[in-house]
Parts: sequence; C-alpha cells; structure tokens
Amino acid sequence: MEFLRFVIFAAAWGFMWRWVVINRGTWGMIFGNIAGAVSGFIVGLVVLSITLSVVPMQ
Repeated sequence: MEFLRFVIFAAAWGFMWRWVVINRGTWGMIFGNIAGAVSGFIVGLVVLSITLSVVPMQ
C-alpha cells in the first residue's frame, strides 16, 4: 500500500509540474520549472494526505 501511495504522490507531482510548465505564459523556463516543482510537491503532499485520511495505514 505504501508503494501505491508513493506512485500516486509522484504522479500528482509530475502532472502538476507539467501543467504549470505548459501554462507558464510569459515566465521564463527556469522560473516556470521552479514554480512547477514547488507547486507539484505541494499538490503531491495534499493528495498524499487525502489518501492517508481515506485509507489509514495498518
């Protein structure tokens, strides 16, 4: 179950990072990647906390 949570965390992080980089607008590539990494990590943590509350660890 922990591996599945890690996969969900990594997928949420990656998808959010990709979304921010694609929709960065006039931002530079470096700032877009930094913003994508940070926001993806935050979204990944939120998704991880939701999965931990829905299905508690045994």
